[in-house]
Formats: sequence, structure tokens, C-alpha cells
Amino acid sequence: MSEKLSSAKPTSMKTNIAFALSELACNPLYTIMIAVLVYFYTDVVGMDPAIVGTIILVSKVFDGISDIIAGNIIDHTHTKAGSARPWYLRMAIPMALSYIMLFTVPNWSTGGKVAYIFVSYNVVSTVVYTLTNAAMASFPTFLTKHRESRSVMSTFRLFVACGTQMLLLIIIFPFVEMLGGGQGGWIKMAVILGTFAAAVLTFVYFNTKEESAGDEKEANDVPLMTAIKSLLQNKYWFLVLGLYFIVTLFQVTTMNVGVYYAKYVLMDVNLSANLNTYFLLPNLVILAMLPFFFNKGFSKQKLCIFGAVLLIVGSVIGVVFPAGMGFITGIVLRGFGFAFQMGCMTAMVIETVVYGEWKTGYNIPGVTLTANCVAQKIGGGVGTAVVGFALTACGYDGLAEVQSASAISAINFIYLILPGILSIVLLFGLFFYKLDADYPKYVKDLEERHAQKGKA
Repeated sequence: MSEKLSSAKPTSMKTNIAFALSELACNPLYTIMIAVLVYFYTDVVGMDPAIVGTIILVSKVFDGISDIIAGNIIDHTHTKAGSARPWYLRMAIPMALSYIMLFTVPNWSTGGKVAYIFVSYNVVSTVVYTLTNAAMASFPTFLTKHRESRSVMSTFRLFVACGTQMLLLIIIFPFVEMLGGGQGGWIKMAVILGTFAAAVLTFVYFNTKEESAGDEKEANDVPLMTAIKSLLQNKYWFLVLGLYFIVTLFQVTTMNVGVYYAKYVLMDVNLSANLNTYFLLPNLVILAMLPFFFNKGFSKQKLCIFGAVLLIVGSVIGVVFPAGMGFITGIVLRGFGFAFQMGCMTAMVIETVVYGEWKTGYNIPGVTLTANCVAQKIGGGVGTAVVGFALTACGYDGLAEVQSASAISAINFIYLILPGILSIVLLFGLFFYKLDADYPKYVKDLEERHAQKGKA
């Protein structure tokens, strides 16, 4: 952090866009894992939902740990290409193979399928996706020290992520059917997405440049255990981790069960695309506006609180009006509220890097910025497990034509009522985030410390 944070230069539009395009490679994989992979395992491969939920939940224990390790690897990477940027190129081919591995479940016994799913899921999520996403999460701190630019870059990234997610969820089922349907159709789809992902990561590598490539070695070469101890003293990191966990749990449970809701409540699996569109289109609107809000100095905490209120109102409307325009309005309001959480919290976790250095003296962006990654993994695992356990407990059978009344009730509860409960918890937690107001003070203190070190 050799330059003054308060006088750092903003990034160019080219850099912002190039960074945002990273999501074209990673987001389809993330979307598949949170929205359709459980459906693929249960209704295409024929696995029990509880078994799938257990595999993913156990895997997330390793996954959450691997995020911290991956962040430390980023902090210890020092090449002419930079610290985070080299991993875009290094992970291009592994990322392509990861898409394919998820869907090539062999026609073995149940035990054999369980073993394959466990190993392949962990290779993809715990290793490949984790390293790639750790590089992506920390990249803004290596590209610029300009506070607003970091927030704007993250919002650009989320805008592309949301658009990619919405498009994928609209076309994925018809696209798989066009490719022949069944497991073969899913594998062909994975080959196409994987190849495209590798090309995108390579493109981003050659169209970005870190601000101080190779110059941060002394500052960032912190031993892993020292970095973890430092992280344990960062109260705002823990708070954002918890908030992000709740938001991810909200996202994963609704998206995972949304496919089942469309298939067994609305009686058409392709209507899941409509549900996702109603939810994600408002995300695009808000994410397009957030850079303006950030540049004008709007409080991220207050924006999140406003979004949490929208989540609660939308959830209540969805319960009161479970069909028709009232139902659609509820989903739309949930979409607006969710966008504020994702857009602001991604920027909030970046700011915990500054607080962490102020508190402990250690600048560890790679490790610190795994907060959203850890929360995504744990929230994803818990959310998937909740869906799996609930469906199995209520008698769900993925190969049956008609589901039991208890299974339908579980689907309704998870999709309509649980989001409101999570939103209330989220609103309560947001009142403890005070970094917005204190951030300038921490920046000033750090600059004075750096100046004193420079004189020494």
C-alpha cells in the first residue's frame, strides 16, 4: 500500500469491463451448482435428495477452509503479471474441465455414484472454483487503491454476473433438450460452457494489468497462521461474512427449490425461467444504479437496510398472494432487495481489508476477501442440505410422476416463507455495520503510519 489511498487514481472503463467479464467464465458454474445441479442429481441421475444434500454439506466444510488457503496463495503470488492476475491464465483449462466433470456421473451403483459425485464436486468447487474465485475477489485491490473504483468494479462484475445468471437459467433447460436431452444433453452443454469459460479467463488475463505487479511482496507475504490470527481480530470481516451467509442461504434455497416449485406446483419445469427472470431482472436495474450511488457517497449500510425491507415486504406479499400478479410482485420486490445486498456487500468486504490492516498492521487482501467466498460456500452447502433433507423427509421421489402432499408443502415453505424469515435476521444484523462512517478515519491513520515508515 505504498500510495495514498485517498489520492489513488480511478480505474479506466476498459479495466472495469474486462474485470467484470470474469463472471462470464465463473458465474455459469456457480449458477449450476446452486440452482440446477441438485435437480440434475435427483431427476436425471436418480440420486436421493438427502444423500446429495449430505455430500454437498460435507464438501462445504473442506470448501470453506480452502477459501482461506486460496486467499493466502494469492497473497504469496508475486510475478511480473501480478498476484491475482496470473491465476486467470493458470485456471483456464481446469475451469473448462470442471464444467464437464460435474455432469459425467457414471452409471455405477449408488455407492459408486456417491463416490464420484463427492470427488468430482470437491475437485471442482473446493479447488478449481475456489482458486479462480479467490483471484477474482481480490483482483480489485491489486488493480487500484481508489475506494470508489473498487466498489464500482465490484458492481460491474455483479451486473455481468446477474445478467449471465438470468440468461443461463432462462435457456438452460430448452438448450439441454435441444442438445438431445438426458445426461448426454447436459454433458454437451457443459463442454460448450467450459470451452467458453477458458476463453474468457484468457481474455481477461491479456486485457488487464495490476497497478503494482511484483511490488507488494514484503507487505503481503504474511504466513498463513499469522493471516488467520489477524483475520480473527477483524470484527467487520466476521460481520460481513455472517450477512453474506444469510444472503447466500436466501439465494440458494429459493433457486434450488425454484425448479421443483415450477415443476410440481406450477406444473411446468420450464416456468422456472419465468421465476428467475422476475427475480433477476430487478437485480440488473439496481446494479446499474449502484455505481452512481457509490460515487455520490451513499451509505452502503443504509442501502442494504432499505433492500432488506424490500425483501421482507416481497416475501409477505408472496405468502398473502401465492398466485397471479400479487405473487409476481412479491418476487420482483425480492429481486430489488436482493440486488442491494449483493452489490453493497461485495463492496463492503473489500473495505474490511483497510480496517484489518488498521487493526493488526497486516495487509492481507487475498485472505480477507475470501469472506464472500466462504459465506457462499457455507451458505450454499447449508441451503442445499436444507432443501435435500426437507424433500427426503417429506417423501420426495425424483423419478416419480406425482409428488406427495407433504413434499409439495415443503417446497412451498422453502420457496415462499423461509425467505421472509431470513430477511428479518438479515435486517437485524445490518444495524451492527459501522465501517461506512469510520472508513475515512482508518484511511487517514494508515497513511500517517506509511509516511512514518517511509521516513524511517
